[in-house]
Amino acid sequence: MKPKQYERFCAMLAQQAHADPMEASRTVGLRVGGVEYAMRVQTGSRRRVLVLQALRIQRGADDPRCALVTRGDLLDSLLEVLLDQAEPAGWQIDRQ
Repeated sequence: MKPKQYERFCAMLAQQAHADPMEASRTVGLRVGGVEYAMRVQTGSRRRVLVLQALRIQRGADDPRCALVTRGDLLDSLLEVLLDQAEPAGWQIDRQ
């Protein structure tokens, strides 16, 4: 990501994500096609964003049920959606 785009993404995380004390990662909620996800992300060196963990959450009458997302292609897609939410209209993020 370019420096300004990375700063914008980090600002979005600071506003919308939950951070536990003494943790380098943040947990951000995401809804895609009616499915709720909780993603643990961490920003890294060279303006990289890492998905450490993602949970699919199903809310019902009882307690919510969670399933760990393990498919790499789905994790990549969730990260793409999260990055797209952080960029203003018209921006194109160079993800190389």
